[in-house]
Amino acid sequence: MESSILENGGVATSNHSADETVNSAKEIDKATLERLARRRPSIFRNAYSEYGFILSVILSMMMCEYFVSGFNIVLPEIADALHISDTQRTWPAAVPNLTTAALLLPFARMCDIYGGRHIFLGGHVWAFIWSLGAAFSTSPTILIVCRAMQGVGFSAFLPAGLALLGHTYRPGPRKNRVYSIYGAVACIGFYFGILIGALAAQFLNWRWYFYIGSILVFLVVVVGVITIPRDLGDHDQGAVMDWWGLVTVVPGLVLIVYAFSDGGHAPDGWRTSYIYVTFIVGVLFLAAFVYVEGWVAVQPLLPAELFKPTYMRRLCTGLFCSYGIFGIFLFYASY
Repeated sequence: MESSILENGGVATSNHSADETVNSAKEIDKATLERLARRRPSIFRNAYSEYGFILSVILSMMMCEYFVSGFNIVLPEIADALHISDTQRTWPAAVPNLTTAALLLPFARMCDIYGGRHIFLGGHVWAFIWSLGAAFSTSPTILIVCRAMQGVGFSAFLPAGLALLGHTYRPGPRKNRVYSIYGAVACIGFYFGILIGALAAQFLNWRWYFYIGSILVFLVVVVGVITIPRDLGDHDQGAVMDWWGLVTVVPGLVLIVYAFSDGGHAPDGWRTSYIYVTFIVGVLFLAAFVYVEGWVAVQPLLPAELFKPTYMRRLCTGLFCSYGIFGIFLFYASY
């Protein structure tokens, strides 16, 4: 009896010691993770390389907002110089948003396949070429094409910038700080675009708005080439393009945005035959996209799990309404 009690006591003491060891190990691991989350990632050689990396990524968001907000300020002068009619004015302002929205998801998947660095730098080089081309526009058609191609660059480097930040920093205070700066610079870029657009229209001419933007985009490319690490381990060998999702979401968004943008300026408004046909076909494409993403695609561009967190669907609905109204307000407020 006594020996049994001693044995059981020994087992209890042993289990208690084991629990203490496990808890101690968990506390050490938690402290280690906390310390690593506050430190500069080891992939950077020094503080300057990290600062340059952050600068290139946050400037990308800033330049996207620059070309959206400031263009509406110089649009009246551009319309006079290039003889753009009132029915055509919506297109140079709206078409970058159209191409950005249509290609954002495919380029996000390309970041998984090829890595964020290549897509990020390639998107900026593309945006630089067409921003400079917009400065030399001699007709409304050339300007609209250049602005549309700018949006392609935006759709490439916006998801790539987020991918670079996400793969570089561990979850924790340092990552939160960097993302906060990234979000704040978007507002700065928006008002910076308005400021430069106003100064260019008042003291120089509208072409300087694009010259200055092109110089800044080129600066992002230079800083990015120097400071963005070449191997972040962000290549997903198993990632593949969702081609069925691509061929349904892109035309769907293009057709619907086209109908909304041109509906007010068509010969008979929304009663014009090609407007409502375009809208209906676009809705059918998006319906097909929903079906593909939910029941066909193995690796969907827009997984249903994205909307499962609490309040995510309400948040997306609110953002959809707010940004839809904001774009219209920004366009008409510039007159």
